[in-house]
Amino acid sequence: MNGNAKIIGWLLGILATFLTGGASAWLGSIHSLTRVHGEKIAVLESQIAAQGHQLERIDQKLDRILEHEKGHR
Repeated sequence: MNGNAKIIGWLLGILATFLTGGASAWLGSIHSLTRVHGEKIAVLESQIAAQGHQLERIDQKLDRILEHEKGHR
């Protein structure tokens, strides 16, 4: 190998190292975002379930009130 080929090989090695490091950092950040979004989705799903239970209780209470009102007429 002549001098120019060695320099080009060395520069390509450095470039490949930077690209690999950058890609690794980028994939790491995507993984973190995915995990955070997954946690947020889990919290929202539990909140939706709790609100669903509250709505069911309210609906049942309204039904009891309506049945009670029908009985007094």
